[in-house]
Amino acid sequence: MASKKGETKSTEARHAVEAWEKAWGKQLPKGYVIHHKDGNPENNSISNLQMISRAKSNKIHKKGKTLKQQKYASKNEPNIAGKEKPQRRFRK
Repeated sequence: MASKKGETKSTEARHAVEAWEKAWGKQLPKGYVIHHKDGNPENNSISNLQMISRAKSNKIHKKGKTLKQQKYASKNEPNIAGKEKPQRRFRK
């Protein structure tokens, strides 16, 4: 179910939760959220949806990476997009 243009994040999140609950036949447990593996909130295919803790979701979004990108990222290898990681910049 693709979201319509102009929908809020909470509406998109609700669509993802509904898709997950329908596929699994149970309610989402308290303290958990549905995460889009590919980072696209419009892709609500069940293979793209993953139940994770709210804390883990916050860490992912704070870093700005999808689970797949985090899994394959390393200090010495290029990331998923094929670009080198940016150098850290320090405030003067």
